[in-house]
Amino acid sequence: MSVRKNSLSGRVVIKWDSMGKPEWSLEQTLGICIKVNNEFETGGFNPAPKFRKAFKSNNRPYLKNWVQGCHFPWLNPMRNYWVTTHWPPEVGEKVDYGVYLFEGNQNVGSDIRPGDRVWIYESKGGRKIVRKSADGSEDRRSRQKGKEGVIALAEIVTELRDIGGSPEKYTDGTERWWHWKADTRLINQSGFVPRQELNVILRYKRNNPLKGFGDQNSGLKRISEDVHQKILQVFNQNQPSATRPIKRDPRSYGRLGHGKGGEGKIHKALKERIATNPSRVLGEDGLSLIQVEYPYPTGDRADLILKNAENQYIAVEVEVAVDLHDLSGVLQAIKYSRMYAIECRRKFEEVKAYLVAHQISDGVKDLCRQYDIETFVIDKV
Repeated sequence: MSVRKNSLSGRVVIKWDSMGKPEWSLEQTLGICIKVNNEFETGGFNPAPKFRKAFKSNNRPYLKNWVQGCHFPWLNPMRNYWVTTHWPPEVGEKVDYGVYLFEGNQNVGSDIRPGDRVWIYESKGGRKIVRKSADGSEDRRSRQKGKEGVIALAEIVTELRDIGGSPEKYTDGTERWWHWKADTRLINQSGFVPRQELNVILRYKRNNPLKGFGDQNSGLKRISEDVHQKILQVFNQNQPSATRPIKRDPRSYGRLGHGKGGEGKIHKALKERIATNPSRVLGEDGLSLIQVEYPYPTGDRADLILKNAENQYIAVEVEVAVDLHDLSGVLQAIKYSRMYAIECRRKFEEVKAYLVAHQISDGVKDLCRQYDIETFVIDKV
């Protein structure tokens, strides 16, 4: 990122560089931003008035969102967007959402980094692999019929790395060594972009077969955020009806309840704050409310069901305070997300679990990270 010494973010980068480029967390970075803001205020300057206003009003979700939006090089650099092509899996195999490059083309993926987004395009067919058995005989397995379109959005979780192995040999006499891979985490497979519509978005001829796709015919192409958003829009428009969000009368499956003592005032106030403006309270752009008090056939009840900008659903468990002596909130968060995924016919990765409270102990945060439960500590108002 370019550094302007008279801007708040620029002065923070200068401090980071002068201190040996430490690996600051989000909280540590926010603390440095506040310190720099105070230094500017002492000198009579206000280069980031919205940040200062949020600081004085103790709007921590906004402050965290502001920090993340700066894309500091140690925290969350600018995200890249990609399209990669896959042959359909062999008969009996599952789809692999990783990014693969064959030997000699690894430079195409040199800018891949964790947090990037990649669209998975599945071709109609692909080369058949020839495998030799222990007795020397050849095994030629057919591939499934491909969907000929974009089938999933994934998050890249590793940089491109050498995975070794050996070249694959195909029935047409060719071979390729898929020597390089970046691992991914599925975000959304509940949509589709047909090849013709993808071609239009990429400004190719509508009937382009997409053979030899990507930079250096590698099967991988970097795209702009604008193109990514256009693909996302079409992908979501083609979401199967069975996977769309479910809304249900809160009175279903028994009466509304929160234990013997009912719902406490502090719990209710926090839940309603999130429901009114989830993006502002949780500091995450693109959140929208699906339902408050979502009832399950089991008699359980999620405090909130949300949807994010990438069309993932989110089951939110709201608590006042959480520590390791009472893990009920942690267990409920993950249980509600899994049950909602099943009801909406979506993979578990497509429905996230959030635990939100005014206080969450460090031990609970560590535990949640192990099980992909996101935690949010919200100040009282």
